[in-house]
Amino acid sequence: MGDDFERAVLVSLNPTQVSPQTLQGAQALLAQFKASGDAWKLCLQKAFSDCPMQVRFFCFLTLVDLLNHKHGELSAESRAALRQGLLTWLKDHLPAHPQEDTSVKNKFVQALVVMFKLEYPEEWPSFFSDLFMLLKSTGSTPAGLVMVDMFLRIMASIDQLVINSDAVRSSAEIAHASDIKEAMKVHCVNTYVEVCYSIIVTFRTSCPPIAKSCLDNLRAYLAWIELPLIVNNRFLPLFYELLSSEDLREEVCECLYELDLLHKLNLLPIISSIKTEDEDFQVKLAKLVNAIGVELIYGWTAIQVMVAQQKVGPDVEKQSKQMVNAALALMWQYLNAEDDLVSEEVVPLAKCFVEKVQKDKELTEEDKEHLRKLLTILANKMKYDSSYDFSKPDQIEQEFLQYRKELSNLFRKVVKLCPEMSVMFVSSLVRACFANISAMSFADVEVSLYLLGLLSDASTQVDVWRYPHRAVVLTAFETAVNYARYLPNDAAVISNFLGAFFGTSGMRSSDLTVRSRAAYMFFRLCRAQKNLLLPYLPQILAASQDQLVVKLEADNVLPYDSQLFFFNGIGLLLSATKDKKLQQDTLKSVVGKFLDQVEEILAKEIYKQDTVERPVCANFLQQVVAVVTALSSGFGSLEGQSGMEELLAMWSRTSHVALRIVAAIPQYPDLRLKVMKSPPPLQDPPIIQQRRSITRVLSFLHRMVESIGTHVLPYLPLACQVFIPILNSGSVYTSTDMTKEHQDFDKVRNIVEDIVGPVIQSQVCPLVSALAQKFQAQASDDDEVEIDVVSEEEREWTDMIKGYLLLIQSVLGHSLSSTLIAQKNGPYLEALLKALLLATTASDDISLKKQCVTTLRMMIEAWAGKITVVSDPNESGGQQMIAFQQAFNVFVFEHCVPLFFTLPLSPDFRPADAQCSMILGEMSKMQKTLVERCGQDALRHIKSVVCQIPNCSAQATEEYMQQLLQPLKQFDPFYKKFVQAARTQALAGPLSQ
Repeated sequence: MGDDFERAVLVSLNPTQVSPQTLQGAQALLAQFKASGDAWKLCLQKAFSDCPMQVRFFCFLTLVDLLNHKHGELSAESRAALRQGLLTWLKDHLPAHPQEDTSVKNKFVQALVVMFKLEYPEEWPSFFSDLFMLLKSTGSTPAGLVMVDMFLRIMASIDQLVINSDAVRSSAEIAHASDIKEAMKVHCVNTYVEVCYSIIVTFRTSCPPIAKSCLDNLRAYLAWIELPLIVNNRFLPLFYELLSSEDLREEVCECLYELDLLHKLNLLPIISSIKTEDEDFQVKLAKLVNAIGVELIYGWTAIQVMVAQQKVGPDVEKQSKQMVNAALALMWQYLNAEDDLVSEEVVPLAKCFVEKVQKDKELTEEDKEHLRKLLTILANKMKYDSSYDFSKPDQIEQEFLQYRKELSNLFRKVVKLCPEMSVMFVSSLVRACFANISAMSFADVEVSLYLLGLLSDASTQVDVWRYPHRAVVLTAFETAVNYARYLPNDAAVISNFLGAFFGTSGMRSSDLTVRSRAAYMFFRLCRAQKNLLLPYLPQILAASQDQLVVKLEADNVLPYDSQLFFFNGIGLLLSATKDKKLQQDTLKSVVGKFLDQVEEILAKEIYKQDTVERPVCANFLQQVVAVVTALSSGFGSLEGQSGMEELLAMWSRTSHVALRIVAAIPQYPDLRLKVMKSPPPLQDPPIIQQRRSITRVLSFLHRMVESIGTHVLPYLPLACQVFIPILNSGSVYTSTDMTKEHQDFDKVRNIVEDIVGPVIQSQVCPLVSALAQKFQAQASDDDEVEIDVVSEEEREWTDMIKGYLLLIQSVLGHSLSSTLIAQKNGPYLEALLKALLLATTASDDISLKKQCVTTLRMMIEAWAGKITVVSDPNESGGQQMIAFQQAFNVFVFEHCVPLFFTLPLSPDFRPADAQCSMILGEMSKMQKTLVERCGQDALRHIKSVVCQIPNCSAQATEEYMQQLLQPLKQFDPFYKKFVQAARTQALAGPLSQ
C-alpha cells in the first residue's frame, strides 16, 4: 500500500491537477486508510522515511485527527508505542534532517501537544523530563540548536492549544487546563525557567532569533507561574541588561510588563536613563510606563483612603505621590512624542490621572501644574502636520483624525475639571495667535479655533472668515455651525454670522472647496437651527437671489452638488415659515421661472442643438429637476390642507414637466458611442444626462407621492410610457444605472401598489428577460477569456444582477407574484429561471449566489405544489387560464433539488463563511417547503439525489430523509452537519448521535 498511499496523498493535496476519477479513487483509498486500526503505525513509518514532504505532513495531520477523535480506541500498548515513536522522531529524525520543512515540524508539534493534552499527567507524567533530557543530550551542537527551536515551538503550542485563557473553551476544557497547570507547577516549571535562562544567555548574541523566541515563550507563562522564579537576582539583572540590546529589548519590555508593581517600580529610573530613537522600542517603553503609572495611581487612591481611616500615616501618602509624579514625568515625555503611536500608549494614564484628580475635593497647586502641562501637550498634539493633504487624506491622516478625537475627549475632561484654567489657556492661545495672525502657521490658527470650539465659545467674536488658508475657514464654519445654538439672540451677531455664508468668505469664495463646504454647512444650519433662522428668511432670500437660479449657459455660483444642499436648506426654511404669502410668492417665482424656461426649451426643441461637446440643455434640464426636488424636500403632505391649492397645482405642473424632460432628451446614435468615465458635471454628453434625468425624475416623483399624494396618480401612466421603453432598450444604460432604477421604481411601487400591478405584469417581465439575456451573454464571454482580476465593468455587471434580483424579490414579496406567471409573460419566466441557475453556479461572487438562492426560495414558497390559476385581463379574448404547477415542479425537481447538494459540496464553498451559512439556511427552508407542498414527490426526488453523494451510505441516506420530516429548527442544523460530513467523505454512519 506504500506507493499507492503516497500517490493518493499527493493527489488529494493537489486535486485540481488530476481527473475527477483519479481524485475520487485517491480519496477512497485515504478514507479506507484512516478507518483502519493500524493507521498510526503506517504514519510513524512514513514519517521516518525519505518520502515526499507532503506525505510526512499528511501523516502527522492524520495523527492529529486520530488523537482528537479515536484516542480512546487505542490500546494502552498502542498509545505507549505512539508516544515513543513521536519522541524518537524528535530525537533521531530532526537532527539528521535539520532542513525539514517548517509545515511538517509544526504539524508534528501539534500532534505531540494533542497527545500531551490527552495524557498528561496521568498516562504521560514524564513528558517534560523526556523533553528536558533531549535538550541536555544534544547540548550546544548544531543538532542542539534544532532541538531548542523544537522545544520552544512545543512550549508555545502548549500555551496556545491547552493553557491560554484567552481562547474560547468549554468549562470542561478550562478545568482540564487548570489541572495541567497545577501539575506543571509541581513537576516542570522550575526546570522550564532554568532552561529558558540558559537559552537566553547562550543565544543572546550568537542567535538572537532563538533568544527572542524564548522571551516571547517565557512571557506567555509569566501570567501564571510563581513570579519569584523570575523576580530574583539572576533574571532581573539580565532583563535590565537586555534593555540595551537592539535585538531583544522589545521582547524584554513585554516580559517586564507582566511583572508585579513592586518590581516594576525599579524600572522607572532605568527607563528615564534610556535614550533611543527607535520608535518601536519607544512604543514598548511607553506601554510599560502607562502600566506602571496606572497601577501607582490606583495605589495612591487606596492609600488616601487608608490615611483617612488612620491606618497609615501621611508620610506614606507623600511617598506614594512622589512615585506617581515620577511616572507622570515620563508620561509627559512620551505623550508629547512626535510619533502618535508612542503618544497614544500613555493616553490611558493621562485619563486615569484626570479622573483621579476629579474625585479629590480640591485641586492642589501641584495638580494644577500637571493640568497646565497636559493642556499644552494636547494643544500641540492636536495640530495638523504641515504635510497634511486636505484634498485626499490617506490612511495615516485618517488615523490622526481618530487620535485627535480621543485627545479632544481628554481635553473636555480637563475643561470640566478646571474650566477657569481651560478658558484662560485657550484665550491666551487665541489672543497670541490673532495678535500676529499673518505670521502664524495655519496649524496654529486652526488648532486655536478648534480648541475654542471645544470650549463651546462663540467663534463669531473673532473675525477669521477672511484668513487666507482654507483649513482655517473650513474649521471656522464647522465650529460656528456646531455651536450655533449658543449664539446670542442678537440681530447684529446673527446677521454678521449669516453674512459670512453668503459673502466672499463662504458661498462666493474663490476657493471651490470653501464654496462647497459653506453650502453644506448652511444646509446643516437650516436643519439644526431652523427656528433661529426663520426671522431672517427675508434677509436670506434677498442675499441669495443670484444663487436661486440654474443658468443655461454660464456657470452657476455654486458647484452642482453644493447647489442641491443650498436649495435643500432654503426648502426647509420655506416649508417652516408661517408667512404663507412669502412662501408661495418665493416658490412661484423660483420654481415658476424654472418651469417656464424648461417649457420654452421643450416647445422650441432647443435641446436638439446639443452636441457631445456642448450638451447645454441636457445639463440644464436634469439640474432643474434636481434642485426642484431638493427645494421640495422640506414640505410634508399638502393634501387636505386649506390654502395649499396653489402649491398643489404648482407641484402637479412640475411633475408633468419633469416627465416631459425625460422623453425629450435625445438619444442620437452617435452620442451612444461616446464613453466618458467621470467627466465634469457640465461636460457630460446628453446621453449621460438622460440617465441622470431618469434618476432625478424618479426621485422627484417619489417625493411628490409623499407630498401631493393622489394628485400624482394621473401622471403614472405617462411615467410608465416614458421609463419602461428606455429601461427595456438598455441602450443608454450601464449596469449601475439599471440597479439604481430598479430601486427607484420599487419605491414608487411600494406606495401605489394596486396601480403598479398591471404595469409590472405588462412591462417588468420583458425588462428582466432582457437583463437575463445580457447576463447570459456576459457569462459566455467570461468563459471564453480567463480573467485573473475582476474589472470595474464586471463589478458593475454583478451589481446590476443584484439589483435585478432585488426587483424580482420585491415583486414576489408584495402579493404581485402572479404577474410573473401571467400567460403573456410565460416565455419570459423560463429565461428568468435559467438566469438564476446560471448566476448560482457560474458566479464567483458569494453574495450574488446568496441572492439567487433567496429568490429561488421565494419562488418555491409562492408557487411550488400549488395549482396556480392566473387570469390575465390584458390578453385578447378575455380571461385565459393557465395551469403552472406541473412545469414549475418539474423545474424544481430537476434543477433546484440537485443544487441543494452540488452547490455546498463545490470546492469553493466554505460552510463556515457567513454568506455560505445563510445559503445553507435558505436551502433548508426550500427543502422543508417542498416536502410540505409536494409530499412524496419531493421526498422521492430528494432521496434520489442524496443517495448519489459519494460515500453516502444507505444508513446516512435514511437518516437524512427522517430528519427532513422534522421541524425546521431541528432539520437546519442537521443539514449543515450533513454538508460538512459530505465534504470530508464521512457519511458512513449516523450523524445525529
